[in-house]
Amino acid sequence: MSFFAISTGGWGIPCDEFIQRMRARWPEVTIRETQEPESDFCLDFELNMPHSLAYGGLDRAGQSFHFDSDLIDAAELALWFRSLAPDSVPLVFCDESMSGMLDLEPGTTEADIFSAFDYIPPPPGWMNYHIVAQQGWGMPLKVLVPKVQEHWPSARIVENEDPDSRWRFEFNVPMTHSEVSGRFSRKISSMDFTGDARDCAEFALWCRSVVPTDQLLLTCDQGSLYLEANTTAEEFIKTLSTEES
Repeated sequence: MSFFAISTGGWGIPCDEFIQRMRARWPEVTIRETQEPESDFCLDFELNMPHSLAYGGLDRAGQSFHFDSDLIDAAELALWFRSLAPDSVPLVFCDESMSGMLDLEPGTTEADIFSAFDYIPPPPGWMNYHIVAQQGWGMPLKVLVPKVQEHWPSARIVENEDPDSRWRFEFNVPMTHSEVSGRFSRKISSMDFTGDARDCAEFALWCRSVVPTDQLLLTCDQGSLYLEANTTAEEFIKTLSTEES
């Protein structure tokens, strides 16, 4: 996902100082200064962070810092950029769709950013998984969601009636090793869920079996995997969990 940390009060950091400060914070970062004078950006960077490979750039005015990364890493990058500016300078943090936005104050925390994006970090030892149906679910959510309860009668499913919420349905599915909990997005064909990797593999492959679309992409901190008809739980766990179960 693309994010932006933007100075809205006229402050900007010189490109040379930004490079110096970024290399001091992350010595392993790769930074390339832009040679094209017509470019809006003075540099681009690539940085391997704990949850994603982050990459982005800084505009020539030193006021707009943009990057693609996992939200956890984005929070770290945004708060670092906040630390470069004087406390009196107003900054904002947002994503490209403006579905989440907040003022970056000197006292802003990662928890504040997570709250603005309605993000819940996974419990220790688990990961958050994200499935996006790149060509749509192939059926209305009102049809898809009851199929969860048909397959797992003990599942608890709640519809969110707030039209401004990004989540349409929330669910909890008691399974063999954990309770898989997740949410279906209101505006795009996607869902987030977390739980024991073995249960998440079973849940993801069940989704593959009932959704007619051919383009189901599953991502997490460990990487990504297209869910095919022949994808196995073993492949899921090997690719998308910290260790084989």
